[in-house]
Amino acid sequence: VRNSLPETARVFGFVGSNSSYGVCLVRFTHWSGVYLLWFPLSYKNNIDREPFFCFVLNLKMGA
Repeated sequence: VRNSLPETARVFGFVGSNSSYGVCLVRFTHWSGVYLLWFPLSYKNNIDREPFFCFVLNLKMGA
């Protein structure tokens, strides 16, 4: 999965969170547009972990 991802993903806004999930705004180098993404808070400080990016990739491909 990692090889299919864009080179750069920038988190440029943290929208908010509840006890389990956070929501952030992400912009990718090779994908146009801005993506509003949720992620488990356990990934907040390790946002390059594969489960998060698998979700990002699935959201992009399924949108």
